[in-house]
Amino acid sequence: MGENLLDLARNKGVPVNIMRPGTITWATTEDPFINDDAFLKFYRACLDIAAYPRSSLKVNLVPVDSVANSITAITKQAFGRNRNFHLVSAESLPVEQVYK
Repeated sequence: MGENLLDLARNKGVPVNIMRPGTITWATTEDPFINDDAFLKFYRACLDIAAYPRSSLKVNLVPVDSVANSITAITKQAFGRNRNFHLVSAESLPVEQVYK
């Protein structure tokens, strides 16, 4: 819904860049800060019961500092260029690997 509003703005001539990050995680530059988002709650529950569901799903994890650096660089270089940016890691990890 939010992107629909931004598309309407684009159609009226307002320059809009959209940033689409993967699953944002803790920074790579400091000790992990574990928040209480749904992603981490799920894995914490799996650890508590020492099990996880079998799944072929993969998760794309992106450190918060990488997302922040990307947004800063994009804003400086592509401000108002009407583009969509996917701020994701090169590889997604199997949920089993994240659990381990």
